[in-house]
Amino acid sequence: MARPRTRSLAVMLTALVTTAVAVLVHPAAAHAYPSGSGWSAYWSYNTANVAHLDAKIPGVDLHVFVDDTDSGHRYLTGQVSDTAADGSCARVQIHGTLTGGQIEYTVCGSGLNHLFVDFTSAEPLLFVVQRIPSGSTTVASAADILLPSPATDPGVGAVGTKAGWWYTSSVYYKFVLARSGVEVNGAGTHIPNQNARTVVAQVQNLNSLGCASASLSAGITSTSRQACGTGTAQQLELPIAIGNINVNACWRSSLSLSTRCLTTKIYAPN
Repeated sequence: MARPRTRSLAVMLTALVTTAVAVLVHPAAAHAYPSGSGWSAYWSYNTANVAHLDAKIPGVDLHVFVDDTDSGHRYLTGQVSDTAADGSCARVQIHGTLTGGQIEYTVCGSGLNHLFVDFTSAEPLLFVVQRIPSGSTTVASAADILLPSPATDPGVGAVGTKAGWWYTSSVYYKFVLARSGVEVNGAGTHIPNQNARTVVAQVQNLNSLGCASASLSAGITSTSRQACGTGTAQQLELPIAIGNINVNACWRSSLSLSTRCLTTKIYAPN
């Protein structure tokens, strides 16, 4: 089946910002989001069953390799860095979503790094990066990203599986999610002078034997689309997204009737 003609994400973004500004022409008093520069969270399997994960917020930089070749454990090799001279510390927490286990590392001092080698059970892991004022327990800013496990989600460790987002400027961001059968690409921008963003995406079906789908949600606002047939694509958008944006990408096989999904959360700078 031929792929339908679609508008580019850039054209859709321009139209959405115009619409959003018109809707918010008389908004309640609000402040714009802080700059998104330095915010990102992304993982990918560039080698079968070995993931590379990066997460950054201002002052915190995390890099981790996760080896899933042992079906019973996940072996972690990583580094968390303090990248700002602001009297605060960089912290990473790694949570096991099934067992409730937690690993934590903290480093204080601009330019300092903490190297770590550890292991967890073979379960999905939630990586949380935080900026914390020295001597305080108060979290000044934070973001997280979920890394699924091949042990609980067959196929997720295949080469090319990935999910995440990154800011390319102070107000503009991009995101991608991909696994066998489905790929979602998207982008968004801050709405001027508002605690809100726009978001547009395209979901593409990469396999003839099933359907690809995607959803976007922020607060009480959500939308979803489905594309069936190799090469078909559908576009989806949220003209006004307040708070963190959740993105899901799924593939449903018409043979096994099984559905496999990926998810990522695009944090609002905080």
